[in-house]
Amino acid sequence: MTVSALNSGMKKGRGRLISAPAIEPGRALNEQITAHMRGLIQTGAIASGTRLPSQRLLARDLRVSRNTVLSVIERLTSEGLIESRRGSGTYVAARTNTPVAPPKFVDASPAPLAPFDVGAPALDLFPVDVWSKLHARRWQRLPHAVLGEGEPGGWRGLRAVIAQRVAALRGIACDPEQVLIVPSSQIAVELAARCLAQPGETAWVEDPGYWRTRDALRGAGLKVSPVSVDAQGFDVARARSTIQARIAAVTPLRHFPTGVVLPTQRRKDLIAWARAEEGWIIEDDFEADFCFDGVTPTALAAEAPDRVVYTFTFSPIMFPALRIAFLISPPSMVDRFIRARQRSDRMMSTPAEMVLQDFMMEGHLAAHVRACRAVYAERRAFLAEALRRRLGDRIDVSLPPVGLHLIAWLKDGGSDRQIKAAAAAAGVVVSAISDHALLPAKPGLFLGFAGYANAQLEDAVERLGAAFDAVGA
Repeated sequence: MTVSALNSGMKKGRGRLISAPAIEPGRALNEQITAHMRGLIQTGAIASGTRLPSQRLLARDLRVSRNTVLSVIERLTSEGLIESRRGSGTYVAARTNTPVAPPKFVDASPAPLAPFDVGAPALDLFPVDVWSKLHARRWQRLPHAVLGEGEPGGWRGLRAVIAQRVAALRGIACDPEQVLIVPSSQIAVELAARCLAQPGETAWVEDPGYWRTRDALRGAGLKVSPVSVDAQGFDVARARSTIQARIAAVTPLRHFPTGVVLPTQRRKDLIAWARAEEGWIIEDDFEADFCFDGVTPTALAAEAPDRVVYTFTFSPIMFPALRIAFLISPPSMVDRFIRARQRSDRMMSTPAEMVLQDFMMEGHLAAHVRACRAVYAERRAFLAEALRRRLGDRIDVSLPPVGLHLIAWLKDGGSDRQIKAAAAAAGVVVSAISDHALLPAKPGLFLGFAGYANAQLEDAVERLGAAFDAVGA
């Protein structure tokens, strides 16, 4: 039936004017009828201004009860698609006769990361099927209460599992109440700074170091004082010779970005400073799950739980979109941290935390880390060899024992920033040491390898070599 014939038939009141849709079992009848009528109106099959049949005729044509028709009319009226005119009947509301095209969905998936972007895990190695099953299982029996904001410290089950994990892998003995779930390490650092220091006080930071850590400390109102990192990492004696501080923010298990592991004596010196001066240490555990040379040392928080706030993010060992990290508060500061968290963003997803709890308890996280470590070790060795073969006369390749990037130190000086720009023009992402330093620093590049297959790494090394050639480095 044409649109004009359909409309003519409606006006004259003859025959079946609107055919009934195919009914799907298991779906509410009134929803199906509403969707059917909505589609006829929005596509122009029933033109604007058309008078609809009476409720009795609609019920006959659609093969439903008059109560269902009444429900459909009320819904379409609330949506502005039809209108009632006193003494005249129900009409399709005035609107354009141009049919509404189905919505076009644009694939908004982000472009794949380019080598050698740092901090990109191998997302294709993540067991999505396992995660999906755990996710579905949780949602099938999810209490409505967990759809709210949740507790300020995070899901208690996950906090308990995290306490078990850090005890086993980092030597940290803590109560689950000391564990606070946050969206990122940066939020953990800022929260710790707000709880441990007053605005205007000073925090020592490693230099070069992670710029987001500096920004988090500044966001808490602290002054940042850079301390040069040498071949043995952060030196508290050097820091004390410059300015006194309330906080030392460090990455002792694996310095970012040079990869230096803080030796025993410097760990002891740092802890001694904190206890003698009533200072605090914020320890960021950066990619220490991926140790390729020996055993990961214990955390500072294991040796000085009274003066150390330990932070960790699951992003490098799982996937960044998870947005789950945590901190471990000193026992004496738990109440203060909880109160601060209550006043902050409270950006947490309790259902995701519940799934992560299951993922850890059932051994999937440990298995995933083991599988990744084996793949990453092979990619790490491949990249180091490819760099030495292509650029060995111009760089010294350093393989940190821990973490997901390696360092290419420039042999003859030069500008690491200039090489970074030339590499970007060639479609390669490298990070310059100078970009992460507030003080003069030895020029070099750090290159991530975890998220890229050997073929990608080999091609990227060739393009990086071309960038070196272009700038005459």
